[in-house]
Amino acid sequence: MTARLARKHWYRLRSIWTMLAGFDNPSQTIAIFTGRASPGEKTISPRGTGLTFAVRDAMDVWCLKETLLDRVYERFGFAIEPGWTVLDIGAGIGDFTILAARSAQQGHVYAFEPFPESFALLRQNVDRNRASNTQLFPTAATGRPRTLTLDASSGEPLMVESIDANAEDAGDGPEIASTT
Repeated sequence: MTARLARKHWYRLRSIWTMLAGFDNPSQTIAIFTGRASPGEKTISPRGTGLTFAVRDAMDVWCLKETLLDRVYERFGFAIEPGWTVLDIGAGIGDFTILAARSAQQGHVYAFEPFPESFALLRQNVDRNRASNTQLFPTAATGRPRTLTLDASSGEPLMVESIDANAEDAGDGPEIASTT
């Protein structure tokens, strides 16, 4: 086994422990990852935060782990200050949006999410967690106004790509407007 592969497996093993210890309902986390979660709304609450998130699947839970338990934005970036204005481009289900809203309580967070299913969860999670210093936009953010096609062919909502609607490989996904 190569060192890289060993690190990858070690990261995954540590991540399992992090999620089981870091979320309030470990059995719900296990059920989501094993595909045994009950149909309907699934929620995850990071322990000790007072936050609750509606999630679709294991990828959403993994993103919550990285943002709220591993604190990757602070470890590999910087801590958000109280009065900052923050842009969250590709806001997904709102994990970073809500973290930023809590950190920049006297500031404002602008969150952009073009994929309708993710935007619905973003809105739900922002409302559920009372992140009142946010403004949500159901659009893509680009360098110039244009129409994009969303490619969701991966089957994973957090892996949706946007392609210029006029491109040859734009596909037949839903078209969305972008903002600058």
